[in-house]
Amino acid sequence: MDNALNSNLTGDMDVILEIEEGFLYSDFESIVKHLDLDQKAQADMLGCSVSTVARLKDKADGKLSGNQSDKMSCYLAILKLLIVEKSMTTADAITWLHTPQDKLLNRATPVTYTQTAH
Repeated sequence: MDNALNSNLTGDMDVILEIEEGFLYSDFESIVKHLDLDQKAQADMLGCSVSTVARLKDKADGKLSGNQSDKMSCYLAILKLLIVEKSMTTADAITWLHTPQDKLLNRATPVTYTQTAH
């Protein structure tokens, strides 16, 4: 998972299996630290509540669920597209993902739609 930002997520069976098994919490923690995501942004990325994010660290197996891992991989893939294809800085891409948009239903944030990509 350390190479998640550089990985081609489509068609890669190893990544699919890793998603199904659940990413390690330590990888999640490393990524959110690198991206400087607050707990609300972390919760948005995983499609869960802030309290769930707080409890992840204490899980016995030290892993995210397959569903949370899937949402995280989707978020990272979209982030990568914004950076590479739209030439956004990482900070600008993260801000865009978490900012309500007039063109989206109910002024939703783009990150809301990362929950429906798979």
